[in-house]
Amino acid sequence: MKYYIIFLVTFLISCSNHNLDAEKTVISQLGQQYDSLLAVSKAIDIQSAKINLKKYETSVEEAKKKLNKTSTPNYKTMNFMNDLKLMKRQFKSASTKKKGLIDIIKENKKQLLNLNNDIDNSVFSKDDLKSILTQEKLLLEQTTKQVTDFQESYMHSEHRFDSLYQLSKTYQYNQP
Repeated sequence: MKYYIIFLVTFLISCSNHNLDAEKTVISQLGQQYDSLLAVSKAIDIQSAKINLKKYETSVEEAKKKLNKTSTPNYKTMNFMNDLKLMKRQFKSASTKKKGLIDIIKENKKQLLNLNNDIDNSVFSKDDLKSILTQEKLLLEQTTKQVTDFQESYMHSEHRFDSLYQLSKTYQYNQP
């Protein structure tokens, strides 16, 4: 009887781990997607940020020289200057944002490894794992969106700033 109980317990444990192979496969796939997302994040080229910040400073100095000191700049000029300032914010924070995204990806990947260990130690039931994996998939989607949004936003800012910088060279600051 004693061997029968040991055999039954062993059989149930092996069956429960076998039933979680699908969940481990999903975790592995999520991990691979995070690896790809990490590579994409690291490849985002923000080298132009420092150069663009220097160009911004030059543009602002030139604008200050050209502005009429006796009157308030017109609405169009103020909007132009504000557009330049918005570009500065994007470039100034680019390195921090990129590093933050990379850190988030690494932390999420680490959590997946912890979840794999929890499966090995039978910490969660199959229903709990289903819920957790749904959350993990959603988290991956959100993180992917953040990376994509940052990448697109940075590229858009680069192009927009390039246009503004070219315009700043010929802009008529004292027009009525």
